[in-house]
Amino acid sequence: MPPMRPRTLLLILLSSFFTAYIWFAGSAPGDQELVGVGPEALVPLYELFNFFGSTLPAALTWALLTYLVYRLWGRREGLYTLFTISYFPLSQIFKHLVGRVRPNGLLLSYPSGHVMFYCTVIGGFILLWGRGGGMRRLLSIIIFALIYLFSALSRVYVRAHWPSDTVGSLLFSLTLLSLLGDYLIGLGPGNGTEVEE
Repeated sequence: MPPMRPRTLLLILLSSFFTAYIWFAGSAPGDQELVGVGPEALVPLYELFNFFGSTLPAALTWALLTYLVYRLWGRREGLYTLFTISYFPLSQIFKHLVGRVRPNGLLLSYPSGHVMFYCTVIGGFILLWGRGGGMRRLLSIIIFALIYLFSALSRVYVRAHWPSDTVGSLLFSLTLLSLLGDYLIGLGPGNGTEVEE
């Protein structure tokens, strides 16, 4: 079994501390002021992100990406994509542990399942595509950041989540992707996947 990268350990610590903070404090600075805020011109994009992040479209997207990755890149990468679905039970467990109510008063909010879907399943696919370095890696990081930004804004704009829910979702997703990378496709140091400087 490959060793855990320091980055993975740091992500575990960050997501743990952030979750503990939300659990004990109840909210983060700026949560109240930022809910429902966003440019009106992006509302159609927000609606698109909200639709595709819901359960059925997300499940179909995950299944399609798992199949495509397996066919294009092989077994280990296919398993990596297959296990990205673990974001869903993790988000549900933490929603019930933290017990934080959404800004609209319905359901539990921390972390955002929509944002975790986009960051874990779609982001995982994009980061797989960008591994190997160079311009493609930079482009994959930019696309990942934009997907996170628009999925987070869409959930905050419709008052389905607090801004800190989306930050926690990003931390959980990056932690999960890092763990999957370490143990399923061996992206740790010394295996030939790092970029030569």
